[in-house]
Amino acid sequence: MSAENWRERLQEAIENRLSRVVESIELPQGDCRIVEMGIGVGQLLRLLVRKYPSADIVGIDRDISRAKKELEGKDQVCLLEEDAACTSLEDDSVDYIVYHNFLHHLPRNKVRDVLTEACRLVRRDGWVVIIENDPKPRNRQQKVLRDIYDLEAEIDMKLGRPGEVMFQPSELIGLLHETGSFTAHMKSHDEPSVVLPREAWTSMKANLLDSCRKLRDGGTGSYEVSIAGLDRAVAEHGIQLLPQYIVITRRM
Repeated sequence: MSAENWRERLQEAIENRLSRVVESIELPQGDCRIVEMGIGVGQLLRLLVRKYPSADIVGIDRDISRAKKELEGKDQVCLLEEDAACTSLEDDSVDYIVYHNFLHHLPRNKVRDVLTEACRLVRRDGWVVIIENDPKPRNRQQKVLRDIYDLEAEIDMKLGRPGEVMFQPSELIGLLHETGSFTAHMKSHDEPSVVLPREAWTSMKANLLDSCRKLRDGGTGSYEVSIAGLDRAVAEHGIQLLPQYIVITRRM
């Protein structure tokens, strides 16, 4: 399978799963303002436009260039190239704020700043919805991916690079309680498993080995052994994307 083919098939599977996630989020319909922070390529925004056609929808990211093509012709969407922790939007001007697989890319202190900004923006009786990867794998294939992520984070830390952070739902709920008056509940999303093709691991392994070569202390041997162990685990079990959870909070 060519690189383009497996990436396209994987992207389609991820979009199907994301569509189910959006359908499971029941926000009141009608005229409202929905903001997504950290829009990436704009997949979620496009699905929100489809589900909430009368809403005013805003997408915020430090780099909106990837989303522009995805959202071409969607007049109800406004894209802002801004920091999610310090936006130009007015106080109490948003009905719903959505974060999808965004917070785990940020350092913990930055997450607090981002959620503090959400508290400033969202109106009374407004909603903050957080969709994140569940750090608890449910099967052996998901455990393999979690092990890959953990090794990647360890190497990144050695290189002084910000690694991804896996948040427990209770941590995010606690941060929201600290930043403002929110009621919150969490639900696991019962979703179809997304199996990663072998080519995805080939790409991940190349990145891990490249990072290992950048280590200056010469202690790459143990990491290479770990990568070889992951190679065997992938061959034996395969890999699946981690399940997701949804934290739904309402500002009081």
